[in-house]
Amino acid sequence: MKTLRLAPLLLFMTVQQSLSRISNEDSGRRGCEKGWIKREGRCYLFSRNRRSFPDGVNFCTENGGSLLEVENKEEENWVNFQCLIRGYSGGVWIGIVDISHNGTFLAVSTQNEPSYKNWGPGEPSRHLNQEHCGFIWVHTNQWNDAGCGRPEHIVCKQ
Repeated sequence: MKTLRLAPLLLFMTVQQSLSRISNEDSGRRGCEKGWIKREGRCYLFSRNRRSFPDGVNFCTENGGSLLEVENKEEENWVNFQCLIRGYSGGVWIGIVDISHNGTFLAVSTQNEPSYKNWGPGEPSRHLNQEHCGFIWVHTNQWNDAGCGRPEHIVCKQ
C-alpha cells in the first residue's frame, strides 16, 4: 500500500525535475542573441557566406563576438558537427594568425600561442611564405594554414 502512495509522489518529483531542467535550458538559450547557438555557457554564430579572414574578423566584431578560437577537442568536434549539418565544405576560419610571418601562430584575442592545437600532417606549412591565417578543414577536422584572402566560412564566439 505504501508503494502505491509513493508512486504519484515519485512521478510528481520526476516531472518537476524535468520541467526545471527544461526551464534552465530555455533560460540558457535566451542568453544568446537570435541566430546564435548556446553551448556550455558560450554562444556561437555560424555564417551563411564565405569571407576572407579579415572580413570574418570584422563580421564577428560587428555581431558582438570574435572569430572562433578553439579551446579543446570537444568544442572542436561540436563546431565541426555544426558545420557538417549546415552543409559547409572546405574550411572554417579560426582566430589564429602568423603575425610575424615566422611560422608561430598566435591567438587573435591574446597574441599568445593557443593551448590547444590540431594541425594536420605537415601543417602549418606557410606554403611560399603566403599562408598566415589558420582554418579547420571541415572534412578532416584538422587545422591548416592558408592565405588570409581566401574565402572560408566563419564561426563567431561570445
